[in-house]
Amino acid sequence: MNSNNIFEAKVLQLQLLQQRLIENKDANEQLSIGFSECLQKNLNYLEKNMPELYVQLTKFRITSKKVVCFENGEANLLDLKSGTLLYSDSPVDETKQQVERWLNGNNVYIKSQNAEQKDDFCQLHFYIQNAMSNDIDKFINEHNKDQRYADHEITQEVPLLVINGGGLGYPLLELCSKIEPKFIYYIEPDTEIFLCSLGVIDWSSILSFLKSNNRTINFFIGCTGKESFESYQKKVNLVYPFLQSYQLLFTHYDSKDTVLFLELFKNSISLGLNSNGMFDDAIFGINNIVENTKNYPYLKEIPHNRFQDLPVAVVANGPSLDDDLEYLKNHESNFIIVACGTAVTALDQCNIIPDFYIAVERVDLISESLKFVTNRKIFEQTVNISMNVVHPLTLSMFSHSIIVNKESESIQKLFKDNNNINCLLRDIMICSNTNPLVANCALSIFLNLNFRNYYLFGIDNGVLSENKVHSSKSLYFSGDQKFSDDEIMNTSVSSIALVPGNFGNKIHANSLFNECRNKIEKEIQKHAESSIFNCSNGALIKGTIPVHSADLKITEDISEQKNDFKQFLLNEGSRKIVVKDIDILQIFDKSRFNNAIDEIINIWNTNNTGISKLDVINKMKLTVDYLNNTKYEFENSLLSGSLKVYFSSIIRSMYVFKSNELTVQLINICLSHLNTFLQLSKELYKNADKLIQGKHFGYEPKVVYANWTDRK
Repeated sequence: MNSNNIFEAKVLQLQLLQQRLIENKDANEQLSIGFSECLQKNLNYLEKNMPELYVQLTKFRITSKKVVCFENGEANLLDLKSGTLLYSDSPVDETKQQVERWLNGNNVYIKSQNAEQKDDFCQLHFYIQNAMSNDIDKFINEHNKDQRYADHEITQEVPLLVINGGGLGYPLLELCSKIEPKFIYYIEPDTEIFLCSLGVIDWSSILSFLKSNNRTINFFIGCTGKESFESYQKKVNLVYPFLQSYQLLFTHYDSKDTVLFLELFKNSISLGLNSNGMFDDAIFGINNIVENTKNYPYLKEIPHNRFQDLPVAVVANGPSLDDDLEYLKNHESNFIIVACGTAVTALDQCNIIPDFYIAVERVDLISESLKFVTNRKIFEQTVNISMNVVHPLTLSMFSHSIIVNKESESIQKLFKDNNNINCLLRDIMICSNTNPLVANCALSIFLNLNFRNYYLFGIDNGVLSENKVHSSKSLYFSGDQKFSDDEIMNTSVSSIALVPGNFGNKIHANSLFNECRNKIEKEIQKHAESSIFNCSNGALIKGTIPVHSADLKITEDISEQKNDFKQFLLNEGSRKIVVKDIDILQIFDKSRFNNAIDEIINIWNTNNTGISKLDVINKMKLTVDYLNNTKYEFENSLLSGSLKVYFSSIIRSMYVFKSNELTVQLINICLSHLNTFLQLSKELYKNADKLIQGKHFGYEPKVVYANWTDRK
């Protein structure tokens, strides 16, 4: 069809639409009166109960949309700019049929996690996680497969429902008549469409019903697809991250924004469920900070860096580093070379002495990895700049070590609340976006040092093939049993996805790599004045400039200047802070911790004989809400990571069996492990101030240590 024919067809369509509106003039006049009354009633409700949403909506006017009706009297939505209708002749029937198809389709999204996690360091968290996972698997395998739900079968009671593009509100009405979601996330990218829905359906009654039935609805109105997805992720992650283990997504209509949200949502599911900040690990970090603060200076804020024009090479241990090691060797004198963790072993093999070494891990496996460094001059000439949470042994191996104040660590709140400590930190640098890998940590530190030009090597955040994760020159190819090259990608297949590559190819990446890349991109946005050249043949990093090392034109010898910079950091750019023992003793309030645990135990120690899925989710909500009380902010930072993992496992187990009896039995198996964790956490916390990893074995509950030694 040529353009003239398309235009003529469009004109005819608009003429027919106009004729139908004229024929239904009376019905549309009545609709207009009812629309105004319904809109005002709903706005009054929102003003009283959801003031932020109300204020947002009052800034808009309906100018490009119009609610209309035809022969059947049902409200439809006309786009005045395009002359198109949102629905067919019967919006209600259309929505009902759409929901029916959806109920029978593949619309449950489950974030998976390995059934059993390797416990390298004897931790209570992993003891419970593995015991729970093994008992879940055992129970499932013992019962008839015919009694199980089919994969992605939608049940009546569900934890979380996402409505992507709510339209005139018809899908919410229809969905809530079919299923019982505990949490609803309602997304409508077009504010005018949502305003129109307020004049069509009785939102005030719907919201009152949800509230009285202890259900929660969150609105994301007027956001682009990307903004909606980021807001949704942030909301779920901050409050109830375990809900991501089992999500339902309903897309009502297609638009640029709803399609983009759907794409981003599906990609996030394929990247698996992250779990960090485990109970024992969090305590290790606190004790490391205390120990390191006594012995090492902190990096200071350096707003005016007179060395800012020196080029900085940030070198990580990705497989593409192999392609650039020769270049780095030939240009060792042209860069400040920053070695990220185990990349130092690859540089060592090429006889390259880095200027700085960065670590972030709080366990002694890192100091073990440094034993593979053959050139002992590295420990004399390289300055170790690492997070204050790192294991003390990692710092002690170097002649010169500086620690960096890590944002969002459990102890930070206590540092800020203690005036004696807080006043000492006024000129100390605080780095953000330093997890989960050492590459984003290193880049964060040096971006905050305000250099202008950065060059990234081996920061792959993924692999071209799933067979090689690190540089072949590094310790991972030493044959030592402690270090496995493929371990970092040893996740379920669903957690690995293809992402755009730096040089146009596709890269295999799991959730860990994607989180690292996202953190790098966030930190880069805060330092827009910097130029960052990415020489790594890995995942594309937004905000960086792809360039092959062979195309770099950097020839100036800066050996003297970079040595001056090292001396500057050691002498002027860092300083010790003296923390009194009495202030340190205030960190672990054991009485408050026990009170928090006892209250959580009380939440769960009710009659669970006939417990429902929504009962379980409600108890999870009560637990999280209780810990989110500012009084227990510190305890929440210790417990939230482990509870997230356990709650996620429990939620997934609730949707295995059709039989309610089997479901309740499996729930109670999980809850027995949860109770064990809570009881043992009090036992472990008695010695919280002594738990430095490697010295903690004598303090772990006996059952944990016995289990761990058997596995070793």
